[in-house]
Amino acid sequence: MKTVTIRNRELHRLYIIVGILLSLIILLFSQAVSNWFYLGILIVAVIVTNTSGVQFDPVNRKYRKYKHLCLYTWGEWKDIGANKNLVVLVKHGVQTTTGTMMTASLKTKGGFSELYLMDESHSRRFFISSSESHKTIDSLAINLSDLLKIELKPYNPRRKR
Repeated sequence: MKTVTIRNRELHRLYIIVGILLSLIILLFSQAVSNWFYLGILIVAVIVTNTSGVQFDPVNRKYRKYKHLCLYTWGEWKDIGANKNLVVLVKHGVQTTTGTMMTASLKTKGGFSELYLMDESHSRRFFISSSESHKTIDSLAINLSDLLKIELKPYNPRRKR
């Protein structure tokens, strides 16, 4: 069985937009097909293929945050272990996502849900995904729970004594 990949959609969309804008600028300033044109198209291809997110290996019970650039993917694999739970947090308020390059931040008001892989005390969290649609996160949580054989639990932090 292959790894399950959950891509950071917002960041990937940003890279695609930057790639499209950069390719339009290259076409405008490139008088004819030249070496600069080919170099520009190569740079756009690198920007558009740049992705990041989370991967799960259900056979070996491992997970990682990954980065992908062209044909190369990297990130440190960690064991899921026996005392891990999938937890969906439903939050209300303002969700802030800090951007990269020339973007400052993206703010979303209202409710949104986040999916985490947590230890049994729910104090150590590994972020998987978030969405304004609670149904999307619930569906992802159920699919991952079935695939990884991990229990889906409500958020209930326990203090260590």
